[in-house]
Amino acid sequence: MWALVYHWLRDKRNGRWILVLDNVDDPDFLLETPDVSEGEGSNVSALRNRMAYLPSCAHGSTLITSRSRAATARLTDECDMITISPIAEATALALLEKKLGNSGAMEDMQKLAAALDHMPLALAQAAAYIKQRGSRWSVGQYLAKLEKSEKSQTRLLTSASKDLRRDEEAHNSIILTWQISFDHIRATRPSAADLLSVMSMYDHQGIPEYLLRTGASATRAGTRSTSGPGIVEHDSNANPSASDDKDSEEDDFEDDILTLENFHFISTMFSNKAFEMHRLVQLAARVWLRSHELYQEWARKGVERLDEALPNGEHENWGRCGELYPHVQSIINLQLEDRETCLRRASVQYKAAWFDWRRGLWSKAEALVAKSYSTRKDMLGPEDENTLSALSLYASVMGDQGNYEAAEKYYRRALEEKEKMLGREHPDALTNMNGLARVLRAQGHYKVAEGYHRRALEGSEKVLGREHPDTLTSVNDLARVLQAQGEYQPAGELHRQALEGREKVLGKEHPDTLASVDNLAEVLRVEGDYKAAEQLHRRALEGRKKVLGKEHPDTLLGVNNLALVLRDQGDYKAAEEHIRWALQGWEKVLGKEHPDTLLSVNNLATVLQARGDYKGAEELLRRALEGRETVLGKEHPDTLTSVWCLADFTDRLRRTPEAIFLYERAVKGFGAALGSNHPNTVKCEQTLRRLKQGDRETRKN
Repeated sequence: MWALVYHWLRDKRNGRWILVLDNVDDPDFLLETPDVSEGEGSNVSALRNRMAYLPSCAHGSTLITSRSRAATARLTDECDMITISPIAEATALALLEKKLGNSGAMEDMQKLAAALDHMPLALAQAAAYIKQRGSRWSVGQYLAKLEKSEKSQTRLLTSASKDLRRDEEAHNSIILTWQISFDHIRATRPSAADLLSVMSMYDHQGIPEYLLRTGASATRAGTRSTSGPGIVEHDSNANPSASDDKDSEEDDFEDDILTLENFHFISTMFSNKAFEMHRLVQLAARVWLRSHELYQEWARKGVERLDEALPNGEHENWGRCGELYPHVQSIINLQLEDRETCLRRASVQYKAAWFDWRRGLWSKAEALVAKSYSTRKDMLGPEDENTLSALSLYASVMGDQGNYEAAEKYYRRALEEKEKMLGREHPDALTNMNGLARVLRAQGHYKVAEGYHRRALEGSEKVLGREHPDTLTSVNDLARVLQAQGEYQPAGELHRQALEGREKVLGKEHPDTLASVDNLAEVLRVEGDYKAAEQLHRRALEGRKKVLGKEHPDTLLGVNNLALVLRDQGDYKAAEEHIRWALQGWEKVLGKEHPDTLLSVNNLATVLQARGDYKGAEELLRRALEGRETVLGKEHPDTLTSVWCLADFTDRLRRTPEAIFLYERAVKGFGAALGSNHPNTVKCEQTLRRLKQGDRETRKN
């Protein structure tokens, strides 16, 4: 039979011809020798492979289509290969218009073409689906359903249509079309199918190579240990067989990647260290895994690998966290059934929340840590150590968002359980104690906070040493609570100690080091050393912009603090520009009622007052006071500071009765909250005596 085909094709008398061999993903069919029954009688020696029966002649051409580049490379030369890329947007829109007419809105059609990556079969399938449903359906409705959920996408993209004018035996669903190739890869190279399976669990872009390798090969390749910073060393000369195993694994991995690239399922990006896959290929792979009852197995492996690769969210790990962060959301959306896998995902959420918290993305951090805590509490119990770690991070995030009541409650619960379980001097318990003290300080409970800070510092020095980062954090925090109580000299000494230690241990550009720079500058400003304070504030601000970005809450705090020292030196124009920058940033990032936002509102009012804009100043002073009374309470030191500022404002405008009333409130409040010897109490009391004396003299006259 093959010989007859060969001779017919070679005969010019039969005219010009083109032979199309479609979907040749397995070239062995053409390259293997036919059975004897297919040959010329019993003359086995005359048999050749099937490819040899396709003649090369001037009056005929053979067109072979394949999804596999490796398959085509075995059948023809490189110069004869034509790679078919996704069609251009204009062509994709023309295809949709041809199928649908002018019934679709152009913007929706553009979005649909982009969502389907301009793939002709996918576009034709979508158009057929919409057309079959008549006037009640539109491109916009299809697009909304396509974007709704993975289940909805699967239902749309597995639907077949008779309107595609394809071979009756061809698979009209783009999902099923890809799955033919998946089955082929699984049969011929299972390890490549495994690689595709785990990749389908992550975000379709920027999948790092180290995330895909096995645990053993990743470790030998020098992947960062997930238990802490550093690189795992490996001496290949110490164990020749281990070196051979490494070479073999390396070759296998590269062969798997090449297999998937040949089928155009993935492509290489980022200097050959990361990969991406088509979104629809990813969806098709997940559908394929479900059809083979393998989805849960590969979801588990995907979560485990991400958990192993993702470090905690401390600054030294931000590079790795940033690479892996996009894959966290993909893991969150996986449908998991296994208890242990759900707990591994909770670990991923916890570390991702830590990363967001340190970056100042507190709303995102709250959502992630809330899910992590809920899962751990339900599956491990409220007293489990991992549950308590999530609860502590939850408290930190809530505190930074200004929800001090909830933060204090969470910290106290976690501290009580950790001290009971681990002991009062365990580092985790001490860290939790220091966090509780920060929240108490933020609420104005300075004496209680100081007691906790001192206990945490003493414990950290004893257990961890004086130069440990946690110890230095306790030093910094104790300095801040002393500063809030007006004890500027001891506060300055502690800030210098923290700064020197952090520069030595963490480096000059670490966010914690920059915080110490800014804190020391604040003490110098209050003490009147404006030039030194300005120099340190500028150093801290430039460092934070570089390391944290312009919109990080800590950067905005640095902007605010620099503005204050500029104000105190009389540079009101520059001070106003900086405070408005901080205020706009905080309103955007934290909201209008956050304590930090209200801090900038109050500070901007003092600058406007100094510039003679009394109307603008009064509006902002009253806004800050009302906001602080609502958020912090009427007796909070920050609220009383707003009372003091408004009192000073009314005094300058000769509204003496109102000024006296406000100063009386400030003196009483500061005395109760800070003590009679605190600088704020003393200054307000002196001004109040002056006002009352002047008021009495005015009445006499």
